[in-house]
Amino acid sequence: MYLYFALITPYLGGDAVYSARVLLDMDVMDYDIEYRTDGSNELQMANRNPFVKVYPNPVKNDMVIDLLSDFEELITLSIYDLKGTLVHQELVSETTSFINLNKLNSGTYIYKIYTDTAILHQDKLVKLPNN
Repeated sequence: MYLYFALITPYLGGDAVYSARVLLDMDVMDYDIEYRTDGSNELQMANRNPFVKVYPNPVKNDMVIDLLSDFEELITLSIYDLKGTLVHQELVSETTSFINLNKLNSGTYIYKIYTDTAILHQDKLVKLPNN
């Protein structure tokens, strides 16, 4: 486990930004949480895209990925176990994609949906036993 904290204060024409970055399992989880001192007091999590919806979670068989916006780049789904090992990867090519996860054992995983230039969504995934 890696833990990295940074204090960034860009006073040249901008607001001070305080950020903390937590890296787990060789960048499997990479969160940026920022607190802006511009008076809005909004907490924001980077790498979250309101144009991607993933459900259900927990999942038994099929994970559904809804792309609520058009993306020109190829989109990839990668699923990692908690040791950071890649256990599943595939391209997401439809507006609504059904990802069959029957081959995964039950347990907790980390998934990441990304393009070549950006992480669109990442989160924890709980896989339930198949029936």
